Amino acid sequence: MTPLLVSHIFAASTALLLGGWQIFLSRKGSPTHRLVGRTWVLLAVYVSVTGFFIKDLNPGHFSFFHIFSVVTLTTTTMGVVAAMRHDIKRHRGNMIGTWIGMCVAFTLAVAVPERAIPTFVLARPGDAVLAILGIVMTTAAVLAAVSFVAARTTAVARSRESVSVAVRNPREVGVSTDGD
Repeated sequence: MTPLLVSHIFAASTALLLGGWQIFLSRKGSPTHRLVGRTWVLLAVYVSVTGFFIKDLNPGHFSFFHIFSVVTLTTTTMGVVAAMRHDIKRHRGNMIGTWIGMCVAFTLAVAVPERAIPTFVLARPGDAVLAILGIVMTTAAVLAAVSFVAARTTAVARSRESVSVAVRNPREVGVSTDGD
């Protein structure tokens, strides 16, 4: 396996797990959801772009897998634009559709016995278990880091907001204006 293929598989697997977390477990619209979503979009774009350089099925030429790259780039872009426009229904549809497409692509990638993933799992099962653990741990680390950053960002924003309120209306927040 080439480094490009390994990074592609690793990013795709992490995106698959993050996407599942986003759809089924995250609190929609929260700072954590937004940051995980941005991370997921970056991973999806990376997987799509690197996919154009992987031509193992049809040496030197594109295969049907490359359709997933084009569709992913299109639907993630549409989903991001919809989120920016606060069109939640369209955002949800594009992102869930993209994640389902990732699930289908993953299933097809592991269903063909000659492909890299099944070959790796059968030839080196111990290493495959370590790789899976690495992907799960990376996903957990991303979620923890993003949750931490989102919490800090929210705390800083709230702090700034309370200072702003105090400056505009000192009596509202219990700040003395008597010169005491």
